[in-house]
Amino acid sequence: MKWLRSIDPVVKKETLYIGCVTLVMTTLMEAVFLIIGKWDVTVLLAGLLGIGVAMAAEPDGYTLVASNPPGEQIAYLSQDPGYDMSQLTAIAGYSSDAIVLIARGDLPYETFPELIEAYKNGDITTMGTPGKGDAGHIAVGLVKEQAGLEYKDVITYEGSSDVVAALIRKEIDVGVAPSNAITTAVADGQVKPIMVLTSERFPTLPDVPAYGADYGYESIDGMTILSRCLFAPPELPEEIKIYLQDVVAEAIKDPELIEWAAGRNLPIIYSNSEEAAEILSSSLEVGASVDLES
Repeated sequence: MKWLRSIDPVVKKETLYIGCVTLVMTTLMEAVFLIIGKWDVTVLLAGLLGIGVAMAAEPDGYTLVASNPPGEQIAYLSQDPGYDMSQLTAIAGYSSDAIVLIARGDLPYETFPELIEAYKNGDITTMGTPGKGDAGHIAVGLVKEQAGLEYKDVITYEGSSDVVAALIRKEIDVGVAPSNAITTAVADGQVKPIMVLTSERFPTLPDVPAYGADYGYESIDGMTILSRCLFAPPELPEEIKIYLQDVVAEAIKDPELIEWAAGRNLPIIYSNSEEAAEILSSSLEVGASVDLES
């Protein structure tokens, strides 16, 4: 099949991210299996290959694929894997992060308008992203286009932790990183969250202004909410979809899962089947509207 061909290097970063979130998915699925009383459900790892296998599987409820929008969706839109990802059946979402605009802790700026003015005046010039092709890299391009954030130099790193480290070293002025990657640095005052790049304030950062709700910009949630969802093959019967959705809703209440996730700054945030379908659709829609190569 076409999707079995070699995947280009843009997926390398996606694969590393998958490795980080696979642990929470595994812990969740243990709780799911205990509820349904079966261990013969195949759960495929996220990625273009795993999604390709799910696309070709029987829609019987025994094959699921864990996907992390917009990660695989960026890779999907950059390539031609030979299937229509939009046809996946959404089961539920179980965790998510928000991309956050963050600044060095020693800078005097506290708000997004102050940052805009500082860039315009040339007081600051740099922007750090987790890498070309990353959702954060694409998101700041959208912010530049919509809000006039006139940074001059984009410096790409090998991941979110490197962006945070660069801010602490004062190598860059401002950067973007997921909410769960900045917790310690924010608590220590080494970086400051300026704005979550989402339409609404994010549950784990309730005091940080939102790009949409607080500043009135058009939603780019499809690129700035990093979700973790379960999907099934196309044409899964409705009754099976609802059953699995409800099982996930019950599984995320597991105390061990909640404790495990909290210790790793991975917020457990539930999305039902309809909401997970919108997450998939939005990530594909926003991704298709931008130049993923820039």
